[in-house]
Amino acid sequence: RYTALMGTPNWFIALPCPGTGWYGALRAEMPAALCPFHPDDLHLTLAFLGACGEASARAAWSVAVDRLEGWTPVASALGSIEPMGRPRRGTAFAAIPTTGWTALVAMMERVRADALDAAGAPPDTRRPHPHVTVGRLRRTDAAGRRDALEWCASRGDPGVPVGFDAAALYTW
Repeated sequence: RYTALMGTPNWFIALPCPGTGWYGALRAEMPAALCPFHPDDLHLTLAFLGACGEASARAAWSVAVDRLEGWTPVASALGSIEPMGRPRRGTAFAAIPTTGWTALVAMMERVRADALDAAGAPPDTRRPHPHVTVGRLRRTDAAGRRDALEWCASRGDPGVPVGFDAAALYTW
């Protein structure tokens, strides 16, 4: 559902995250410094392929479908919102699963390396860290960034139940 306004689109394989109910309430309380994702764009990335082109992305998708054969949907709960990206600065803000973590990590490990290889993308050597990005920091001053970070820290752990029961190939 992502639309490229300029530049080369990135591709990724992800689990769509239902945003009904819980996300509307979360969006309503986000500070002005955050640009929320559209509810239809919420997802948990299994493999970020980058700007590999459509043919390579479709090859990676084919591999992912094979690796996901027979997988069981994951019942999870999304907890705290954490800044992601540059340490202590955060450029993206994501909901972190409080349950289903082990199954989500296993799914990422099952798909990521082979999908990246099929796309001709470099290996991702980072440890899998399941998360659902809910918003990105707008261009803002230090006060706006501080408001966003304080909002994250004050949220606690609501444990919103979600189910991951499909995979999709995304681009923007």
